Amino acid sequence: MIGLVPLRPQPQAWLWRSVLSPFAERYCEYLVDTGYAAGTVNRYVRCAAHFAYWLTTHRIAVASVDDRLVCRFVNDHLRRCTCPDPIPRCRTDVSAALRHLLVVLGACNVPRFLQAEPDSVQQEVCGFTDHLKDVCGLAECTRYQRGRIIRDFLRQRFGRKHIDMKQLTIRDIRRFVTRYPDGCNAGAAHVAGVTLRSYLRFRTIQYKEVAPGIRTAR
Repeated sequence: MIGLVPLRPQPQAWLWRSVLSPFAERYCEYLVDTGYAAGTVNRYVRCAAHFAYWLTTHRIAVASVDDRLVCRFVNDHLRRCTCPDPIPRCRTDVSAALRHLLVVLGACNVPRFLQAEPDSVQQEVCGFTDHLKDVCGLAECTRYQRGRIIRDFLRQRFGRKHIDMKQLTIRDIRRFVTRYPDGCNAGAAHVAGVTLRSYLRFRTIQYKEVAPGIRTAR
């Protein structure tokens, strides 16, 4: 990591002594491979180090790191942050850096955020994210975000039961969009709505089906 991203001793120690340590090298490599300028990579890694320090002080396990926890860090912690300086507190930079970190944490054949889900949900979400990559050409970070949203939607609507789109109604969609995710800003509702529209289009293409209760949805 030192060869890729020169860091001051303090943020470097925060990363290496945290639960994010096993992912630090991969995170740096991911940012470099994505094509970010050296200054941006350095800034994002320092943001990740800030997050690592916060995880350590709150004794949060890496298995608990997800988009809701990132939301909590960005929306709640940064406003009242008293972590030792020099430390990045720019909301935009921290949010972007941690979105990329979530991608790295979930980078495996079955992403970490799906490993506890039933096979049907794993297959459904992986099929959707493959569609976003192969057909829509979306970036990895965007695919990761949308995959998590659809996982949460399927979990809320169907639980561990069979995914039956015939049961889906406009009310189900509205309920999910207006309540997702807890504690995040209002813009999350727009992202959730866009993601669900994309998912329903995917279902139409893949399975030639549209839920009867949402034929007129916009």
